[in-house]
Amino acid sequence: MSSTQELLQRYKAVMPSFVTPLYETPISIERGEGGYVWDLEGNKYLDFFGGILTTMIGHSAPEVVKAIQEQASKVMHTSTLYLNEQVVSFAEEVAAVSGIPDARVLFTTSGSEANDTAILLATNYRQSNQILAMRNSYHGRSLTTQAVTSHRSWLTSSYSGLDVHFVQAPYRLRSPFRDLDDESFTQACVSDLAQLLDMTDAGGFAALIAEPIQGVGGFATPPDGFFGALHKVLEANNILFISDSTGASSLSMDMNNPRVLYASMWDHQRKSWQMISGGSNSGLYKSVNSGETWSNLSDGLPEKIGKSGISVSRANSNIVYANIEAQGEKGGVYRSDNAGKKWIQVNKDRITIARSW
Repeated sequence: MSSTQELLQRYKAVMPSFVTPLYETPISIERGEGGYVWDLEGNKYLDFFGGILTTMIGHSAPEVVKAIQEQASKVMHTSTLYLNEQVVSFAEEVAAVSGIPDARVLFTTSGSEANDTAILLATNYRQSNQILAMRNSYHGRSLTTQAVTSHRSWLTSSYSGLDVHFVQAPYRLRSPFRDLDDESFTQACVSDLAQLLDMTDAGGFAALIAEPIQGVGGFATPPDGFFGALHKVLEANNILFISDSTGASSLSMDMNNPRVLYASMWDHQRKSWQMISGGSNSGLYKSVNSGETWSNLSDGLPEKIGKSGISVSRANSNIVYANIEAQGEKGGVYRSDNAGKKWIQVNKDRITIARSW
């Protein structure tokens, strides 16, 4: 087996120069287990990157390995030309938890391809190549998704058949509105969007593509009600909204922030954002109307939520974020599988803590 240095020399000899490892002295990854990976020399690393947010369940999870092995022993690939039980079953599950009436599911091999498809659908439906995107955004590495990406370090081409206009995003650090309070900041971004439409609309923008939380952009979290306010302008102008939610449906972040948005999802039935957020008093809150009103999810917990954060997963617009885990100040870890209606202590004896909603 090669050493990391030998592997790097082989890599440079056969791989194109525009594909480069992350570090000047690259790390080789030989195997992974849970949240750790090992290089060819046996050095162990804690994996904070998760394969660019694609292996968030950890490496070599036994149930995943077992499922892959079982499927591989039957058939590896059939294409979309033929029926397959597993594909249809998974599509049914995705459709059921989406909350979208009469939902249709299309599986793609990457986020770039998913965004390509969404933009293709939007531009064809609206018969317009005008697209709105956000500054500080990242949507992929294909020609189309680079056109709507606003990160110069991730851009390799300026050519595009799209007419893209970038609006102000919830990224505060370099924003000209960074000194404003949340409400004024949101209104300034809404006014910027309205002015841009007024001055550049050449017959109808097809869509705005945005990340509910900008991942590559530094997990830039919008103020409460930010996207709800933008959506009012979009709806008034018949502009579609494309939610590129990679990294936004399952997040774990620091509770020191007085108001941190942990997860968000657009509810097509209510036409509003459903959100889970941490409050200044270490509470955990839910909103089903884009942040206009909030309800407390943490009343049923026997202790306050600690500062180590929470995690939210499996967005479901029928019950709003089915799975939530929260850590208490005294070290207890609690899980809710029904959006806070009932909590179970998972790091000790399984104690069910009931609560009415």
